[in-house]
Parts: sequence; structure tokens; C-alpha cells
Amino acid sequence: MTKRALLLVNRHSRKGQRNFAQAVDILNDLGFELIVVPIKSSEHLPQLIQKHGRKVDLVIVGGGDGTLNGVVDSLMDMNLPLGILPLGTANDLARTLNIPVNIPQACQVIAEGHIKYIDLGWVNGKHFF
Repeated sequence: MTKRALLLVNRHSRKGQRNFAQAVDILNDLGFELIVVPIKSSEHLPQLIQKHGRKVDLVIVGGGDGTLNGVVDSLMDMNLPLGILPLGTANDLARTLNIPVNIPQACQVIAEGHIKYIDLGWVNGKHFF
């Protein structure tokens, strides 16, 4: 069965620009049907997830910790799992979850579909990883 995914990549993240095309190719090869939305800032992430969330099975986000934190509330509202492509500087969340920083390996982790449930923080009316 084909997995439908919304792919949001922060092309201004440390590795976003150079890894964007590679991630798209690998995810397509792994059988994903992608809605690809390159982003310039994380401020529009909630609207993009609301717009496309009902058409997909999961949201794959390429960026760093700031980009990932920009999607938490929307993912919770839509009850969608998150796939992580660690394209930032520190990639603290990805490292904590043992997600490889190597893009082909991170794509493979997403394709395997193992879901990990994690605790979230809450401050000033927003969730965070």
C-alpha cells in the first residue's frame, strides 16, 4: 500500500537546500506518494499542515529542531505521525530518537513506519519537543 505523505523541507536549514532533491528521490523510490512543499520559514507550517493534512497518512519534516517545533500543535490537531529528516545544525530531537542524520538512512527509518510515542512540553500555550 502506498503511503501518502506531506513533505515539508526548510530549504534554509543547514542542509535543507542540498538534500531536498535527494530526499524526494529516495522517498519516491521507497513507495511514498508525496505532496512536496518547500518552505522558507516555519511560520506557515501550521497552515500547510491544515491545508494538506486530510490528504496524507503522515507528515515528513526536513529541518532542524526549530522547524520541528513549528509543527507540533498542528500534528496533534490532525492526529498525524511525524517523519523526521534531520537537516538542522544540532538535530537534538532526531538524535534523541536515534534517527540517523544520513538522509538515505533517515528515509528508510520513515519507510519502516515504526511509531514512537514521546512526551511533549507545554509552555506559553504551545507544545514543544
